[in-house]
Amino acid sequence: VAEREVHLARAPIVRIDARGALVQVLPGDVLPAMRAVPIAAELPAVPQSLDDVVTAASALGLSPGATVVVAPTGAVPVHVMTRVLLSLARASVTVTHLGAERSDESLAAVPFRAARAAEAGEPDVHVRVRLGGYAVARGPRGRDTTLPRVRDAAGSLAFDAAGLRTFLDAGTHATVALEAMATVEGADVVRTAFLVAGSGASMTWLLP
Repeated sequence: VAEREVHLARAPIVRIDARGALVQVLPGDVLPAMRAVPIAAELPAVPQSLDDVVTAASALGLSPGATVVVAPTGAVPVHVMTRVLLSLARASVTVTHLGAERSDESLAAVPFRAARAAEAGEPDVHVRVRLGGYAVARGPRGRDTTLPRVRDAAGSLAFDAAGLRTFLDAGTHATVALEAMATVEGADVVRTAFLVAGSGASMTWLLP
């Protein structure tokens, strides 16, 4: 997902045989290249699904139970990723993972689900990703603990990953809800998701 376009592609299910070669497990068409679907420069203030993304996602013909990964690229803001998630839901595509590209161009992914707050239930831990840092709380009546951004080795302001890990490690929890300001970069939310996944909790991204 980029700020002005969404790239869609299918990948085959493969295994490695005794000779170390990749073998396609299930037959089926795989797009030879990613299909780019443009996103308008002007979008409604309230996030809603994007018709062109809905149409393109519906045409993929994914089978039930397919693994679907959404990954941000560049400085795409959260409100654009939210629109894409809403579009995929409208196309009856269930997104199963958040992804991030590694330096070797492979894709790392963590399981999650996207849901509106009313559908998600009460999480054990709530993590809000804000421009100024994290706000974290335990339980439905827990008070917010603020974890402001910190200076990294290069002197730049970064989200306090160590502080979030310490907070998560300090208690037991089975469910974590992620929520993010519309203007936060999607990549920052995905990095947060990887931290949450490390705690062993199931994760829900709360949509507006």
